[in-house]
Amino acid sequence: MKKKFNVVDAVLILLLVAAVAVCLLFLRQRGTIASQTETSPMRFTLELREVQPETMALFETGQSIYRSTDGVYLGVLADYYSEPYTKTEYSQLLEKYVTYECEDLYRVYLVIEGQGYETAADVVISDVTVKIGDEVFVKSKGYAGAGFITGIDTMNAPAVENTAVGLGDTAVTYSIRISGVRDFTADAFSVGDRVYDKSTGALLGVVKDIEIVPDFAYEMGADGRGVTVEKDGRWRVFLTLEAHCTETDNSYFLDGKNELKVGAELVMATKYVKCEMRYHELLHVA
Repeated sequence: MKKKFNVVDAVLILLLVAAVAVCLLFLRQRGTIASQTETSPMRFTLELREVQPETMALFETGQSIYRSTDGVYLGVLADYYSEPYTKTEYSQLLEKYVTYECEDLYRVYLVIEGQGYETAADVVISDVTVKIGDEVFVKSKGYAGAGFITGIDTMNAPAVENTAVGLGDTAVTYSIRISGVRDFTADAFSVGDRVYDKSTGALLGVVKDIEIVPDFAYEMGADGRGVTVEKDGRWRVFLTLEAHCTETDNSYFLDGKNELKVGAELVMATKYVKCEMRYHELLHVA
């Protein structure tokens, strides 16, 4: 017997369509998917380390660059430049970190250009989300390498404002600590940035204050005693965040998902940066 299409079926279909529409609207507001389809030229810079002279001779502007792990197209090599490669190591005799130049090795910066766009939470170039601090494995004709994204240039494309507010009725102010980062990561944070958990997508808060200090490490001194030593070219970043959370008898849940636990670590992201962080201090709960 054929089943007749009735009013109940129609209502169920309408509810399903409405649910999908609400979900898409929510994701657009959170920046999880693009809120625009128009693209414009954008660039990101990738730092390759320990590049040998034989590889240096293979770089040419105009080359197509691909991700070597899966062949995904990343863009065109718009520019490149290099500098001598240096290493920084701890000297127990001197009780400090020493930087020295490595002969016949170079640090090469590839400026890769593609069509891109912004969402509220991401920059997408050549259909790939890019973040400062991301490790990327690349290849082109005759060579391959691996490096980290050190810069993003949206080339005056219109910015997409992020006004996302986390779920929860309780206001909380706390700080996070990011350790051992280089200049390009430390300089990429701005007051007003939204900070997300890279894994869950939960909004962890809005940056209200930034403090950057030299990073340090505990090492063994020349006489065998422990010493605290400043790490050259490495920084410790403290971000003060304001957020909304759901408070229970035992926990604070940021955006209804992430439990705020001082000392816990996770991978965080802003629109431009990705790095590891640690919940540092609970400052105020209202």
